[in-house]
Amino acid sequence: MVAPYCHRFNKSYKGEVDHIQAGDEAYIKVAGKHNFVFFFISSKSRKITAYHIDKSRGDTLPSVIAMQEAIRTASPGEEITLVTDGNPSYPAGIHFINQNYEPNLTHKKVVGLQNLDKESEEFRPFKELY
Repeated sequence: MVAPYCHRFNKSYKGEVDHIQAGDEAYIKVAGKHNFVFFFISSKSRKITAYHIDKSRGDTLPSVIAMQEAIRTASPGEEITLVTDGNPSYPAGIHFINQNYEPNLTHKKVVGLQNLDKESEEFRPFKELY
């Protein structure tokens, strides 16, 4: 019953965001049913900047909602980098957001549990925030 009040409070008092944010999705049970929570955490302040609960992990819309909330309080013109896993909904969502966001969001992908490419090696510390 208190969730709507907490959400409004968190949305109103989030403050400015860091230029690098890590995002992921996790399973969560709500009223006995499986759902997914998409969330982003800022790299320096380590505060949760966005969360969105949805029934689907693979759709683009839930990731877009979470990413838009993650960048909502960015300073005008701030370049934001989002670090995520290999879920294909993130690149599709960033492509959609970049049609209206200036400057464009940058996306860095960290795949798997080992650093098999340069990008994963460089940005894995951000994914390990959560």
